[in-house]
Amino acid sequence: MDKLAWDEAEKNLSFYSPLKLVCDGYKVTIEKQISKDRIVYMVFVNGSFEGKWLLTDCEERRRFTFKAKMQLHSPKQVKFWKKHFKKDIEQWSFYYTPYFNSFRTLKSHLIKNNKEILLDVN
Repeated sequence: MDKLAWDEAEKNLSFYSPLKLVCDGYKVTIEKQISKDRIVYMVFVNGSFEGKWLLTDCEERRRFTFKAKMQLHSPKQVKFWKKHFKKDIEQWSFYYTPYFNSFRTLKSHLIKNNKEILLDVN
């Protein structure tokens, strides 16, 4: 898809009209939803989303989920551990989610992880 097609797809995507794509043979449906008082973009692959994709490394997780990070310790706790125990503690935890906070992030992720992206006309 070219830039004009992406712009048109984003414009036509609404709460009542999902965006349907074919990404390297996978049928991908993108729905605009409200989650925790904000708009997110939910990704479905071949008509569904399975929780096991979030837990195990698989093709669907790599191609269609968002890798988010969460800080485990406050900067104060990290400084305390370094000072008193001379030890670096892990500061970040990573997890995967089917929600993207912006269409731009979703588009970028799909382009980076799929070779061929087409609008599904069916």
